[in-house]
Amino acid sequence: MNHSLLRPRLRRSVSRRVTGALAVLVACSGILAPAAQAEESTTAAPGGAVKGIPRSTARGAIETNGVEGPIAYSLAQAKWNEYYAGYQPLIPQGTNNPECKVTPEHPEAIIMVHGTVSSFYGDYSNMGARLAQEGWCVFGIDYGAGPRSEDGFGWTSLTESVKQLDAAIAAARATSGAQKVSLVGYSQGSALARYWANKVDKGQHTATVVGIGTPTRGATVRGLTNLIPYLPPQVRDFALSPSLLDLVAGSEFVTMLNEGGETVPGVDYVTINSNFDEVVADLELKAVQGERARNLILQDLCPNTFTDHLYITYDPLTIDTVSRVLVDPDSGAAPDRPQCQPVPLGYGIPDIAYVAYLRKLGFLPGMQAAVTYGPGQGELL
Repeated sequence: MNHSLLRPRLRRSVSRRVTGALAVLVACSGILAPAAQAEESTTAAPGGAVKGIPRSTARGAIETNGVEGPIAYSLAQAKWNEYYAGYQPLIPQGTNNPECKVTPEHPEAIIMVHGTVSSFYGDYSNMGARLAQEGWCVFGIDYGAGPRSEDGFGWTSLTESVKQLDAAIAAARATSGAQKVSLVGYSQGSALARYWANKVDKGQHTATVVGIGTPTRGATVRGLTNLIPYLPPQVRDFALSPSLLDLVAGSEFVTMLNEGGETVPGVDYVTINSNFDEVVADLELKAVQGERARNLILQDLCPNTFTDHLYITYDPLTIDTVSRVLVDPDSGAAPDRPQCQPVPLGYGIPDIAYVAYLRKLGFLPGMQAAVTYGPGQGELL
């Protein structure tokens, strides 16, 4: 037998399997999450109109858009709300308000940075509303839109996306009167938040960086990323966005981000992770190392939670922990945990997979307009 004839077939077979596995990863990394809690659902008004308060105007020097969407209790429910809204972007209740001013009790503006193939509302419809209700001035945008509707947000390289984030932070500081900001980032958003704080701002206007599901030193997805070199370039570029390639362990971006240290002086860092994270699975890649860094594992706070990467921003324990550490970065490990609720392994994944499948088949609309918060026709205050 001529074994040389088998090699092309083998390469094609490996390529197909790798592509399939990574395609599943792409789908999961941004949109897999637990099922909505039907008893708490406030998805849409009759006729498909999403309940909310329009905030789609240019106020002074700041232009912002979006409609306040209902509080969701999972990413799946948030996605349904976005589909009902159509092209009109949603924002968490009480956020992106140009009239919100910081106070001595809440002196920083809170900047929320979403993850891959998601949105400000998608990842933070619940947490963002909670923080706003507590008295914080909360802001967020949809950054990094891909060239195709199905690419979603968080698609472009992080070195490009940080420019959008920087402009939004400048606008948020201008309208709120905040001297400093605290950033809350999820998954890709945690890397982008730390990139802005460490390399762009260099800690000058940053109080705290809270990372959730953090690929601090990149991600391997249980070794799947080791298969990327076997993909033909055209397949790799089609299946994997620039942002996902940025976040692979050992990438040029990850190396640059951590060069010279993972923290900068004067900034508090808190990471919130789960032992059951299927995307950022390697424990040694999650924690931020450096001065004033605290690294929390949800199972240390609540042993009965099996929260994974895909539900972590909607877990009440995560929301409660973020609320605490924004006030006091050392409070995250406090023993009293009123929001410690059991979460089963893989909670709700079939529901969001169903939503994703309908979207890929074209039965649900693609990417909505991006949420913006930035300079209008005038100069910043």
